[in-house]
Amino acid sequence: MALLAYYLCKKKGTLPYRVAAAVLCELFMVAGYFIYECLLYGVAGALPAITGNLLQAAGGVVTAVILWQVLIPIFKKNGFKF
Repeated sequence: MALLAYYLCKKKGTLPYRVAAAVLCELFMVAGYFIYECLLYGVAGALPAITGNLLQAAGGVVTAVILWQVLIPIFKKNGFKF
């Protein structure tokens, strides 16, 4: 998912693009979890887990955007190139 987010933000690294990339990656994660759980438990067993996975995804998006806002200036100051 990090690679997908990188390619989505490669041309424009503005905040809206970062948020959109994070949301898209997290939806991809939730879909992957759902498919895996369908294989293990069937559709009826996988459906209740979607709520928890979406909550996890929302937390991931918020955390990623905050960390990005904090860490990128530090990386640029120390000579890292994106």
